[in-house]
Amino acid sequence: MACWACTLPADVLKSRVQIAPEGTYPRGVRDAFRQLVKQEGVAGLFKGVVPVMIRAFPANAGVFLGYEIAMKFFSWISPE
Repeated sequence: MACWACTLPADVLKSRVQIAPEGTYPRGVRDAFRQLVKQEGVAGLFKGVVPVMIRAFPANAGVFLGYEIAMKFFSWISPE
């Protein structure tokens, strides 16, 4: 969850550039950043934070569960 809090602003900017019509942001992320902060303030960089955080916990838990199951499976196949 802490990782998403740090990377969400970059992800928001990337998504804006990707979905914008061609030519909207001639300098890419820099123009998207300027326009977003001008129109919505710094809080605009964190749009969608609630669904991302709700998703982050179960998604990461699933990754750790998959890792632990895989490690037990490999230990079972090839005990040392």
